[in-house]
Amino acid sequence: MEMNKTSLKDLPIYDGNKYQPPFDPELDAIDGVTDEEMTRRFKMAIRMSILAKRIKRVPIARFDEEKEQAYLEYPDGHREYANF
Repeated sequence: MEMNKTSLKDLPIYDGNKYQPPFDPELDAIDGVTDEEMTRRFKMAIRMSILAKRIKRVPIARFDEEKEQAYLEYPDGHREYANF
């Protein structure tokens, strides 16, 4: 009978509700999704937020990289730069 050696890293972890698989630094601790997937979801949420603001016809806060300054972009297209 052959027994495999198991380290503590390979054992499931009990979080109070259920057993979690061993920690993998490539996966997020909450959902078990990769960093790339979290980034993709974040970018999609930003796009959806901007689209919702355009539909509601409210200004969108943006950043001008050439001028290195924040501004509000209004639905009619004009920009109002922040004055600091």
